[in-house]
Amino acid sequence: MNDDSTSTLQRAASLLEPDVDRLVTGGTARGRRLRRRHRVGGGIAAAAVVGLVAASAAVVPQLLDADGSVPRQGAVAADPTPTPTPEPRTPTAPTRRPLAVTQAQVPATFAELFPGEITELPQKEVVDEAPIVDFQWQGFAVRVGITPAEYSLPYSIDTGEQIGTAAGPRKRCQQGGLGGCVPGPDGSWVATYVNTGPAVDGGVSSRFVTAYTADGWDVMVVSHNAASSKGSELLADEPPFTVAQLRRAALSGIWFE
Repeated sequence: MNDDSTSTLQRAASLLEPDVDRLVTGGTARGRRLRRRHRVGGGIAAAAVVGLVAASAAVVPQLLDADGSVPRQGAVAADPTPTPTPEPRTPTAPTRRPLAVTQAQVPATFAELFPGEITELPQKEVVDEAPIVDFQWQGFAVRVGITPAEYSLPYSIDTGEQIGTAAGPRKRCQQGGLGGCVPGPDGSWVATYVNTGPAVDGGVSSRFVTAYTADGWDVMVVSHNAASSKGSELLADEPPFTVAQLRRAALSGIWFE
């Protein structure tokens, strides 16, 4: 190789010699920029993670039960306080209505329900608080009795006092012996009885209805087909009042205030 070629190569090599200071300074600057980008990017990512965790923490308590389990969809949390069981109440009988009639007023009051000629008969006993009255309506024998429930209680042979306490209307009806007990209005029970006397010897036919009320009254209404309950000439084949009419009289509120 000649001198000219060598000189040319040396000049070219000198031109390729790097500027170390400039490269180091530039590399350092680029490195700093990269680190800043990493820090900023890491901070943003960390902030996103923290925000996600915080949001999850806010939501989780609403999704978990107290014991940490996840309730089934649609499940309702049980009330920890038990519902108290109400104590059974003993039913009490309604207050007994006072009578609106005295014994002497019963026949005329009956005629308000069924207009007709009333013939009053002598009474064996007058008890206004429990009237039992015999009279005639259009010549036919009628009896109306309005007695407190305890009047039907049995008496002690030794003391002569009544035994026990008055039962409810259904039991009183069943114990009355008339049969045919059916429920009536307002908790009452009604018994009916029809007695047909033998026609061969002129036996008297009778229809009985007794209403046993919930407030403790026993209202009896009886109709006969003769002028008296027995030993009397028959005035008709049947009593003048039907069972339905006697039921109406027994259940009527006309007897009470």
